[in-house]
Amino acid sequence: MLNNSEVAGNSGIAGKTAEDYLFILENTYIIKRVYPFYSKLNTELTKMPKLFFEDNGIQNILENNFYLEKLTGNNFENSIYTELRKFSNIETINFWRTKDHHELDFILKIKNKIVPIEVKLNNIKSFTSLNYFSEKYNNKNICIITLNKDKMLKNSRNIKCYAPWEIDKLIKGL
Repeated sequence: MLNNSEVAGNSGIAGKTAEDYLFILENTYIIKRVYPFYSKLNTELTKMPKLFFEDNGIQNILENNFYLEKLTGNNFENSIYTELRKFSNIETINFWRTKDHHELDFILKIKNKIVPIEVKLNNIKSFTSLNYFSEKYNNKNICIITLNKDKMLKNSRNIKCYAPWEIDKLIKGL
């Protein structure tokens, strides 16, 4: 989550300067701000965007994560974001979070379809947020992207599971 005031305070620079730097980083394709998806302003958090690196190499250098065994959940989520950005038929990429702590990593809009995606480096323990979104928006296009596709629960109704290298299959299947 990106809080401009926090970035400015932690960096010891003015808020306007921090915003200018973020603007430059975004317009030189170093980072991208992804804004939340919402329909009910009183129950879904809508203010702060998430920050993603357009190039995971820079993120790896900043986090000193050069090897697969050091792969973090944030790094994995960012790499999935980078892959999703490569598809020209994705109209928008958002995320979703409610005041009740329901959260999904990505909400894609493709051909007027809304596609919720949860990204998990390890096994997902609960499908609560996925099921909540599905019921709230009457949406059956629920997806999980994970490196542990074979270990993912197979009895999860309406949830499709993909490995990162199958993202094109997910997108083309819509």
